[in-house]
Amino acid sequence: MVAKRAEQVLKLKENTEEYGLKPGSDVGTGKPHDAEKKRLSEIIDALSDLFGVEIGDDDQLHFANGVAARIGRDEEVMAQVNSHSPAQVMHGVFPKRIEDIVLDAMTDDAKMAMEILGNEGNGRDFTLLILRLLAGCGKDGTQASITDNV
Repeated sequence: MVAKRAEQVLKLKENTEEYGLKPGSDVGTGKPHDAEKKRLSEIIDALSDLFGVEIGDDDQLHFANGVAARIGRDEEVMAQVNSHSPAQVMHGVFPKRIEDIVLDAMTDDAKMAMEILGNEGNGRDFTLLILRLLAGCGKDGTQASITDNV
């Protein structure tokens, strides 16, 4: 019995090319899809359809994330979002609140821009703040918060 097993091991070693493993190349051997990358790509495509190519993907995504963050703080809207279908949510207060938030964001951005552009001291302070943020960027692109010591 031991001799037979040793003979089989020797045969396998002799014929390694014949019995070698083949690399996985059939269907189902690819890398798993990254669901988050796919979701982000779909969002960026939808934003590009809305805003065109004149505005960069990062700026579009930043704007959409800002609106989503603001709407996420609205308890009434989030209660609807979390308990109803998208079709039902679109018949509730959600569309109007999005419109209000976009207008508020536009107004808030204009107010902040005027504070920066209309006052030399504020402009300098804001410039230094942005410099601190940029100085805190790592090679991976992550940013330090404005409260970090740089």
